[in-house]
Amino acid sequence: MLLWTLGVQVAQVNVLLVYPETPNTFWSFKHALRLVSRKTAYPPLGLLTVAAMLPREWELRLVT
Repeated sequence: MLLWTLGVQVAQVNVLLVYPETPNTFWSFKHALRLVSRKTAYPPLGLLTVAAMLPREWELRLVT
């Protein structure tokens, strides 16, 4: 898909933000999360901050 910016044809930009999986250790809280009905202990706030700074015209996708 192509976009027009200031009369110039520009290609659509796709951004894939990937949050890596943490290893399953004693300190990862994976088993404790079920007790407090949570899916994650630390949401990917850094990736969401980067996503907020990108231009709105870009297509963003967050993979956790």
